[in-house]
Amino acid sequence: MRLYAGAVTGRYTSSRDIQFPFSQQRSGIVSRYGIVDIVACYCVRTSAGTECTIVVNVMRASSRLLDPGLTVGASLHCSVRREISPCTCRVQEPHSNTILVACERMTSFTQVVDALREKFASDVEISLRIAYSRLDDFTNHTFQELGLAVTNLKLNHNNLSSLPESVFAGLGHTEYLSLADNSLLQVPYHVLRQMPALKTLDIGRSRLKTITDMDFQNMTDLQHLVLAGNNISELHHSSIPHTLRHLHLGRNNITHLNGTLRCLKELEWLFLNGNQLATLDEQLPQEGNKLALLHGGNNRLQKLPQELQNFNLLESLFFQHNELQNLGGTIQRARKLKRLHLHNNNIHELSPDEFTELDSLEDLQLGHNQLTSLNRSLTPLRSLRCLNLTNNLLQEFSFQEIQGLRRLRIIDLSYNKISHLSGRMENLVEPETRIVELRLDHNLLETLDGALMGVHGLQKLNLSNNLLEKISPDDLIGLEDLRILDVSFNRLTTLEETSKTFLPSLEQLYASHNALTALKQDFHGLPSLCWADLSHNKIQSVGRDLASKTRCRMHRMLGILRIYLTDFCKTTLMAREYGATEENVVEWNLGIRQLMRSLTTTFRLMAMKNKILIKRRKQKQQIRVNCRSQNVLDEVSNFTTVTADKEMEPYYQHLQTLRRS
Repeated sequence: MRLYAGAVTGRYTSSRDIQFPFSQQRSGIVSRYGIVDIVACYCVRTSAGTECTIVVNVMRASSRLLDPGLTVGASLHCSVRREISPCTCRVQEPHSNTILVACERMTSFTQVVDALREKFASDVEISLRIAYSRLDDFTNHTFQELGLAVTNLKLNHNNLSSLPESVFAGLGHTEYLSLADNSLLQVPYHVLRQMPALKTLDIGRSRLKTITDMDFQNMTDLQHLVLAGNNISELHHSSIPHTLRHLHLGRNNITHLNGTLRCLKELEWLFLNGNQLATLDEQLPQEGNKLALLHGGNNRLQKLPQELQNFNLLESLFFQHNELQNLGGTIQRARKLKRLHLHNNNIHELSPDEFTELDSLEDLQLGHNQLTSLNRSLTPLRSLRCLNLTNNLLQEFSFQEIQGLRRLRIIDLSYNKISHLSGRMENLVEPETRIVELRLDHNLLETLDGALMGVHGLQKLNLSNNLLEKISPDDLIGLEDLRILDVSFNRLTTLEETSKTFLPSLEQLYASHNALTALKQDFHGLPSLCWADLSHNKIQSVGRDLASKTRCRMHRMLGILRIYLTDFCKTTLMAREYGATEENVVEWNLGIRQLMRSLTTTFRLMAMKNKILIKRRKQKQQIRVNCRSQNVLDEVSNFTTVTADKEMEPYYQHLQTLRRS
């Protein structure tokens, strides 16, 4: 496709041929309306010749061209955007015949009518949005006066409390109506009768209290109904149309469904979340063979409805934030279920056959429950990718629980009471298994006992907030893909044992808030390390060869190894060079107070072949000391460009004095 933008300027009349200034000239007659201003032309070479689409600016024009070789896209209709001001318009999508028209913050409905009346051809589909406006004079006009083919109508944020029936004349072809974010006290059924073709209706976030049998009567084409975010407390027995495919009743005050959903045979999505439902027994569709999504979260349910056993097409099931104590075997045969969210309940146990036929389940959320054991219930979940068991009461975890789960990628066991890991993964997990992230933080682990040995593909391992006193070489063997290791908030006294394990891919190490006292050869097994947070420890000495075998690489490019030692106060650190070469740049980060004490010692390095660049970090309140192979005297002047504060001003002055001397 080739674009001829602005190829032609000028005016052409509707009864004349239009000549294009390129080799394959085409001519066509623009029908119905007068003045056309061509601004662009798109041409495609085909076996039959060259087909062109022209884009023109027209005050009033039809989308039809009498010559079938030439078509005018819907974009030409938006050339009236100046005429319809303060409303705006744009094309819904390329090659679409629908124009999106928006009128916001209008002072009256009269202003809307005056701006849009007969500005578009009658055969152009219009999606009209009137929002954040004052429509007190609604009764003075009708939508029919606009002369528009309105297929979508959105009247949002207009503080509407009632709708006059006469206003909505001329909307017989409207398929989508949104009255959300208003103050309606009841369903405007008299208005809906003016729209026999309506397929989607949104009356969310209003003040509806009751849905009656008359509200949606005779709406035989309605497929999508949104009533979320109201104050609905009562549903009459036959109030919901049987033709619905999607129904949203979430965030209301419904305590009982009154059997109103029993005959909804076509229902595919059902949202009941955020209500006061205590039971769903005998309330769901009797023939729910098409139901694919059911959201019953944030209610007061103590058990799952038995009807779930009949919903063979269920793909997503959400019952989080309820009072469930068990699953009662209700979902054993949901073979197509992919997402199951049951977090924030009171589930105490899972039976071994709880998920017997859930071959397709990919996401299982069981966090924030009272589970003390898994009872090998996960074994049938061959498609499982994400397992969340955070905030339970597990005291022990055996990797036998996930044996055979080859697609499992994420396991979250954080915030439990796990004190022991059993079953070495290298003996239980198939080579095809690639667990990417494992969270064991906030538990009671004192040792790993080599349980993680050989976890192929593991990239993120979180062991923070445990009781670990050491990590032996066997604990991390085989973790060639590990990139992030977090052992912060433990009781580690050394990382030297870790250095005996080769972790070729490790880039980030978090070991803050431990009891480390010395750093010697702790990084020797970490050749790719780029970030080490060792702050809030008791480090008294740093070995010369700490980072001698480490070469930070980011995206295969040499980078800077950043070591954070926020509370390290020994001046000997800055008095020696620790493997800072042109290929291995080490950046030490110290706390403000410690750097103040050692400032004089720091600048003795100016006699060495190192460059000291000090920067104040406002957010973390740290001073970055970056050691590089250059003469510091050339860079001292740059220090004055750093934003100063009163606390550091004496030291800045000291630096300037040192520079002048």
